[in-house]
Amino acid sequence: MWTPGLDGPFDVGFTQYLALLAPLFEPNHDADAGQLFEFVCCLVHPAGMESRDENPLFETTALIDDLIAFSRQNLEADDFGHPERTRARLALLAYCHLTEVDFFYTLLVNLLRVRFGEQWAFAPFADLGRPIKTRKGIDQGKRVPASPNKKIERLHEYATKAGLPEVSVALREIYISDVRTAVFHADYALSDSEFHMVKGYYPSPKGYLTRDMPIPELLGLVDRSFAFYYALLNRYQLARGKLTHLKNKAFPFDLRLKGLIEFLFEDDLVCGFRVYWPNQQQAQFTRTTNGSHALNVRPELQGGLNINVGIYATNPGAFSPLVENGQPPVYTPAPGRTMPPWWPGDSEPVNLE
Repeated sequence: MWTPGLDGPFDVGFTQYLALLAPLFEPNHDADAGQLFEFVCCLVHPAGMESRDENPLFETTALIDDLIAFSRQNLEADDFGHPERTRARLALLAYCHLTEVDFFYTLLVNLLRVRFGEQWAFAPFADLGRPIKTRKGIDQGKRVPASPNKKIERLHEYATKAGLPEVSVALREIYISDVRTAVFHADYALSDSEFHMVKGYYPSPKGYLTRDMPIPELLGLVDRSFAFYYALLNRYQLARGKLTHLKNKAFPFDLRLKGLIEFLFEDDLVCGFRVYWPNQQQAQFTRTTNGSHALNVRPELQGGLNINVGIYATNPGAFSPLVENGQPPVYTPAPGRTMPPWWPGDSEPVNLE
């Protein structure tokens, strides 16, 4: 991609990372609606209301596509004094932007959390933020977000617990914080042959630290990072498309409250869920190309999703704490449907078609 005349670093890395990430996206959740729900939360990341132009991932992919397209233009020397340096600058900007994207770290750590048996979390790195204090040491209630290095450290903890330490090892190999810092702090210079850092160091494959990174090695690093993130996006999209067998079905979701959960789709890609409760209450979240929509759901920062179940029964019967004694459960139909779902038992799904 960025390495002149050589696509090897990207192509080889992409194939390796696809295989490396496969186990994260192929867990066996079909037998348990609760685990399947956690997995889907990793893919759709429930939040609040957003318009179609408020998804940072769309902007990230658009920016990277723009930078790559620009780098492939015929950069004439008359317009650019050093065309190859211009391409290297574009590659650096793309690398620094890509390695900062919170979506990738959040997706990975949540998949690892769920694989390990924990809940999906809306902000799994929130506690790593550094507090901003006044000169007198008073906490202002604001936080500096966790750095990629801190996120990778947490990823390593979960990857080790989940038996997939190679995932975090791959991230450590492609993220060099001194390169990122040099670019974002304007502490670097480019020549025709080297990327020079004023303060940082590059761990040379030859076994020493240096402030000077050969341009081919710099572009190879960028290619490997692109290979990792493109492989991650590829697995992510494939996983969203592998759940179509769940379409138009509702699964027992909470055996005590007797909830039912239906997974929702946009163009055969899972995009959210709808929960039915036996007291006519519903909850829903969808993330589509037109934005996100939330109804009666609220994410917890450090783990789990708060789903509003409505009003509990004053005198609950044996069926559910949400249903009055002697009264039948009432599930309401989804928008666009006339038939409501029903409680099928503790394991069998309901066909909603």
